[in-house]
Amino acid sequence: MIDDEGSRENADLRENGGLRENGGFRPLQETELGKLLTTIRLTPVQRRIARHILESPTEAAFSSSVELADAIGVSQPSVTRFANAVGFGGYPEFVRALRQALFEEGGTRSRPSGQEDLDKWEVAIERSIDDLHRLRDTLHGTSAVAEATRALISSVPLPVYGSRLSLGLSDVFTHLAAKIHPSVWHLDGRGSQVYDQIAQAGAAGATWMLAIVLPRYPTEAQRAVRAAKRAGLKVVLLTDSPLCPLAAEAELVLCAPVNTSLVFDAQVAPTQLVSILLEGMVDADPEHAQHRLDAFEQLATDEGLFLAEQ
Repeated sequence: MIDDEGSRENADLRENGGLRENGGFRPLQETELGKLLTTIRLTPVQRRIARHILESPTEAAFSSSVELADAIGVSQPSVTRFANAVGFGGYPEFVRALRQALFEEGGTRSRPSGQEDLDKWEVAIERSIDDLHRLRDTLHGTSAVAEATRALISSVPLPVYGSRLSLGLSDVFTHLAAKIHPSVWHLDGRGSQVYDQIAQAGAAGATWMLAIVLPRYPTEAQRAVRAAKRAGLKVVLLTDSPLCPLAAEAELVLCAPVNTSLVFDAQVAPTQLVSILLEGMVDADPEHAQHRLDAFEQLATDEGLFLAEQ
């Protein structure tokens, strides 16, 4: 029996050539539907559905409401209510709009041919490549990176927060930023001491805090962001989606999708965004950054920090 909530439309679209196996498709964030999903007010469950669709739009475009609900871990009626909440008469109508947004003529990217023959690891790599394309498309033509890097380079000291899965990226950012910024403080989010560190950063003259918060979003990260606001700091948030619950609490939000195709997330695009931010900080104050980089290279030589390359 065909599911009226999507499977019949799947068959009809393939039969009528709506999906071109080697044709172009548009990043969902560039479409009016994608913009709607990132701005409309939704319930927490509906935000989960929207986030899944933004992260896996082509998968969602050919899923029935039951399949989509199972993939996200919500009920099928929740998917139907979501479609109503974003302005459609039902899930089939929403899916048709999603397919039209993704697969209309003039798409900017092509799918890899033969992707159906890829093994599990190759599919995961393709997903991360797609995440990088999405990051590029999101940043293209915007001043988001320039605004964020100007804010970060201007804050002395610069507190950097990360916890749980985000701790590694915040540590990497802190380690590298310290080579081009006069005072970078790493707030690792473990225990209540982080609130003391945030207050001390504000008292020492900090004006901004970088918070790296990737899913699953820790409750402690929300507390840290709110502590920063109480200390008079503004927040640059690096996260995976504009639907992150903390997005509304930050002055500047930069998004890089996380690859969830394996058991543990791959942070390829967020790692790339960290490198982009560091490059932007160099560009924002090139003379001082180069002076500090030269000083570090001299220190590395004097102390023999690295093995000679063969």
